[in-house]
Amino acid sequence: MTHDQQTSLWYLRSCSMFDLCSESELEQIGGMARVHSAIRDSQISLDQVGSHVYFIKSGFMKIVRVLPDGNEVVADLLGPGEFFGRIEDVSGADIAPFTEEYAVAIDEVMVCLFDRPTFERALMEFPSLNKSLLAHVADRVEYISTRLVDMAFRSANERFDGFLSRMAQRYGIRNGDSTRIPIRLTHSELGMLTGLSRQTVVRLVGDYRRMGRLEMTSTEIILNHNS
Repeated sequence: MTHDQQTSLWYLRSCSMFDLCSESELEQIGGMARVHSAIRDSQISLDQVGSHVYFIKSGFMKIVRVLPDGNEVVADLLGPGEFFGRIEDVSGADIAPFTEEYAVAIDEVMVCLFDRPTFERALMEFPSLNKSLLAHVADRVEYISTRLVDMAFRSANERFDGFLSRMAQRYGIRNGDSTRIPIRLTHSELGMLTGLSRQTVVRLVGDYRRMGRLEMTSTEIILNHNS
């Protein structure tokens, strides 16, 4: 096994998408993958065909969608163990009509990537990977559905609370009476992700800070649970 294959295998072992694969299967899949690093603010284009599939080993990416009028919005956040690259149609799930999207590294990111034909071949050869993909896509759909319900029916405070709770559950590191979420987000990005205006987010962040419930730094969000 080459050094690159050993590196890919090491990354795949830490990605939940591959938990159902045996060691022998992982070795074969690792030989199909490449490791890629992205520095903060660098971009990865996501084309309509979905030429590549990316699995995040470390760091965080934001998915940016270009609207018909040319404006850009942050559509989602993704962290370690998650994937991107218009993978849904590979799994057989229904997808929306194509809109221009690209991924932006929030911090330094390491990913394992497959070209599309190789990943489709891996799905055919390894049923455990196919099963895991379907489960992960189902989880993603449920997560997006919850966000849409929040935006449609919840108050501003409830949306903000729900977003912070989901981020803490997905990416948080509990430390005593606080949870640290190692993601750098602006007020505008928080607004896009919660369906709130930037002004509303600024007000809510200020309220939560005064109550001692929230801290935001240049590198992380900290939730305090004893306030």
